[in-house]
Amino acid sequence: LVTASLDRTWGLHDISNSTVLTLVSIDEPGAGHAAVSFHPDGLLLFTGGQDNLVRIWDVKSRKMVKSLPGHSGPVTSLSFSENGYHMASASDDATVKIWDLRKLKVAHTIPFEGGAMVTSARYDFSSQFLVTAGTSVNVYRAKGWEPVHSFTDHSAISTRAVFGPDSRFIASSSMDRTLKIYA
Repeated sequence: LVTASLDRTWGLHDISNSTVLTLVSIDEPGAGHAAVSFHPDGLLLFTGGQDNLVRIWDVKSRKMVKSLPGHSGPVTSLSFSENGYHMASASDDATVKIWDLRKLKVAHTIPFEGGAMVTSARYDFSSQFLVTAGTSVNVYRAKGWEPVHSFTDHSAISTRAVFGPDSRFIASSSMDRTLKIYA
């Protein structure tokens, strides 16, 4: 299990015997982690920071190998495409950035206009679609990033949205204390 914290640490844990395998700290003020995710190859760990940066860590050496600037607000969510070539990062700056990890550059930005919030972004298992949560739950086609559908059923901010198995449904949770299933 991997955890990340606003206290500027991330850790690997063995839940079978409740031990901390490693705890890594970053010595940069304001660099607390709000998001964490393993790259599909398992060799890299990505964290999203309160200081607006996405950081790439080598898991074996526990060293930061690169930081990716691009957001102007804390990074709240990270999700990888199936092949690991792309990553979506959601931020309090009301954007989702699509990163080309082969070039370590932003390939596309999805803006959320008019004070809309975005709290998370998740690829489906085939990486053909991306779902975002926030003021509404939105689905985008990964080719061209055009919107496919928007759901506005929650009465408060949606905190997370994910695709179900084989992308047969989308589940979203909200500050309105509900879980919605869209099939």
